[in-house]
Amino acid sequence: MKRLGYLLWDLLYWPVAALPGPIGRTLRGYLFRLVLKECGTNVIFDTGVAIENPQFVTIKNNCWIDRQAIIIAGPITSRGRKLTRLAAYIYGDNEHVAEGEVVIAQNCHIGPQTVVQGHGGVYVGPDVTIAAGSKVYSVVHDHMNRSDRSDTTLYKFSSMAPEAEQSLLVGPVHIGTAAAVGLNAIVLPGVRLGHGAWLGAGSLAARDIPDNAIAVGSPAKVTRTRIAPEASS
Repeated sequence: MKRLGYLLWDLLYWPVAALPGPIGRTLRGYLFRLVLKECGTNVIFDTGVAIENPQFVTIKNNCWIDRQAIIIAGPITSRGRKLTRLAAYIYGDNEHVAEGEVVIAQNCHIGPQTVVQGHGGVYVGPDVTIAAGSKVYSVVHDHMNRSDRSDTTLYKFSSMAPEAEQSLLVGPVHIGTAAAVGLNAIVLPGVRLGHGAWLGAGSLAARDIPDNAIAVGSPAKVTRTRIAPEASS
């Protein structure tokens, strides 16, 4: 039955996936509204957008999902894989996200050729841009089993390896209100990018970045704190 659902979706969506202009945007918007968990008003789905397991994806009002953006949602299918879950940021009442869910709040731009992988849960706050080429991952492969330090298995990186030979690191990602993820930046599992924080182009966020901080590099380090004009005068 599930396979029939996928086939029907392919028949409906992919003929209009690359259709340019207002007609293409209108048709894609109509189709995604049928399958998303929640979709607000004035949401633009540009050409080539792909959403896996859309029933776990919420997109609020006035968002732009740009060309060839990929959103991956749905619960982790760990089966025989080892899982290590990172401690989660304590979300506010309106910022909670469960494993497998992707929530994109209002006024967000998810840039061209980005990847938002939400198996571990991803929350994108209001007024955020995830710039072109950036990647947000809430699950990654790990070289060891961090839940059992006595485990000496040399785990494999490939998702196609036997599942007993894979170890995964899982942690929700929280991107705060008015934060920015720069061009080709990477955000790893368990990271909280604070409210108003900016992650520089090409940077790698492996740890939390405080509110209003500017962080650059790989791994990203805070180089300065943003100051409101009235606070600096």
